[in-house]
Amino acid sequence: MNLEIRAIKRHKKLEEWILFLVVVVSLIGVAITNFNPTESYRYWLLTAVFYALAGLVMSVSKRKRDQALNLPVSNRIIDQLILWCGIFFAVMSVYVIMKIGRINYEATGFVVLLVLGLGVFVDGIRFSWRFSMIGMLMMLASVIAAYIVAYVWLILGGILVVMLVAYWLEHLNYQSLLKRFETPEEGTD
Repeated sequence: MNLEIRAIKRHKKLEEWILFLVVVVSLIGVAITNFNPTESYRYWLLTAVFYALAGLVMSVSKRKRDQALNLPVSNRIIDQLILWCGIFFAVMSVYVIMKIGRINYEATGFVVLLVLGLGVFVDGIRFSWRFSMIGMLMMLASVIAAYIVAYVWLILGGILVVMLVAYWLEHLNYQSLLKRFETPEEGTD
């Protein structure tokens, strides 16, 4: 197996782990928002930083594509920082509105999840359709959880199944691409 295929596999595995962690962190956040909405804002502030770092790692890992397009990696990093500073400012603004009494604690968790979902979605537009899909699912989970708190775990289970099916389909597509590029080794007895 040549070095390029190994690098592709390593890059793919890193992306899969990051996406998995983003989904898990989101699901934990929805659970915390449901069970302890008054304390969920602290969790969501930490996840905003986590999502920013995850997006930064994934976007920087696309540097070969950027180099092919003659785009410096520094532009991508600056774009990431601007996006996530804006998202963090929006999240902090929601908490300021909560502190002055315009929205309650329960609604705050859902609004923050919506804002973070939008951030993940926009971030994913630039480098990974799967990251965008996670953002859409986060926004959908926020709306659904706000309407149907009693059934949120059933809904999140359905979302997780959809994510796993999407991952499986992507994995099958990835495997078929690898088979096309692999060549039999010559001279092996």
